[in-house]
Amino acid sequence: MVDRIKIGDIWYVREDTITQDKIKLEPFYSDSWLVENDEVSFEANRIYKSDGTLYDEPLAILYTNKKTKNEDCWDNKVWLEDILKEDKKALKELDTLSKDNQEFFKAFLLFLREKEWL
Repeated sequence: MVDRIKIGDIWYVREDTITQDKIKLEPFYSDSWLVENDEVSFEANRIYKSDGTLYDEPLAILYTNKKTKNEDCWDNKVWLEDILKEDKKALKELDTLSKDNQEFFKAFLLFLREKEWL
């Protein structure tokens, strides 16, 4: 039998409320820096565990192409460092960006390095 209640002329089925006791949450939080121009945006996020310590690989950069609405998440720290070292293989993976946007991205990476995020 369904547990129901009538309010006015309408019958309602009782629903259990979800409590934190029933679901184990492992929340995390993040800090972010964002840069954008008319064509692209780059959002860097550092991810923290619920105890306030950084994850082992805490940096992720969300790339958005504003014209196509395509997004990608870049979280390989070695690859990001290789871009700053002008590594040809690493730079080849940025071929979808215009030269100006590649330079824009590199400037953002330098900013993140200055902030000790990279």
